[in-house]
Amino acid sequence: MTFSIRVRRLFLFFLTFTLFASTVAYGAASDSAKAREKLEQCVIGSRVKLKLADHSKVKGKISAIREDAVDVLPRGAKAPVTVPLDQVASASVRSEDSLGSRFKMGPCVGPITLAIASPFILVAALFGH
Repeated sequence: MTFSIRVRRLFLFFLTFTLFASTVAYGAASDSAKAREKLEQCVIGSRVKLKLADHSKVKGKISAIREDAVDVLPRGAKAPVTVPLDQVASASVRSEDSLGSRFKMGPCVGPITLAIASPFILVAALFGH
């Protein structure tokens, strides 16, 4: 195997890892059934990003969960917004006690992977044959 093929494979491996890790870090539900299931398992105080069937978005903390709707309190608002569960197209949920509530991992995965991989790629490029 030549040097350039090894470097390409290494680069593709890290690119694939970065994209996969970013996707897993955000963990958004893609259809309404998954979104509904995800919201039904939430606890009060979880942060959510909801995309509704009419393409509008609701972002905030869950203040109440009912059988057919969820109340979301947007940041800075005094009254919650009631969202019927059958109107939710997709949902991204992050619990308050998760690591993600204190450290946003998704945007950091790419730069961290690049910082770790760069010295190896540089050494391979300079000293490989």
